Amino acid sequence: TLVNSRGLKGEVTFTQETPYHPTWVNVSLHPINDLETRLRYETKIAAYRIHNLPQDPYKTNEKKANRCQTTQGMYNPKSIELKKVPPAGFGTQDQYAVGDLSGKLQGRREGYDHQDILPGSAKLNGIYWDTYLPLSGVHSVIHRSLVLH
Repeated sequence: TLVNSRGLKGEVTFTQETPYHPTWVNVSLHPINDLETRLRYETKIAAYRIHNLPQDPYKTNEKKANRCQTTQGMYNPKSIELKKVPPAGFGTQDQYAVGDLSGKLQGRREGYDHQDILPGSAKLNGIYWDTYLPLSGVHSVIHRSLVLH
């Protein structure tokens, strides 16, 4: 997935060798403008989620359309009760909805270290693994949308 919108640029890739392996998520998102834009990005991004549907191409061409509304809600095929989910990064991956990337992956970075501008933000940048993010099968996240809240 390539991202280039509203001062945010980067790439998110999902890789899974077989249905029995974890999915590796490589996130590289960064603001492309001045320090003010960087600070706004750091404080405004609250969550990274996979939603149920891809964007509706007919609705997204409208001037005042909210593109995120065409994707419906967060992908939650196991109907996990969202009010009982632990704070981001504090639970095990099976306690979060399949589409709750920031909940499952925050604070679980593999690979290189990355210094955030503001500590404690929901920024994801690095390489993560997720055993509950299938790229095939009934609960696959393929052909869905990645939404930054």
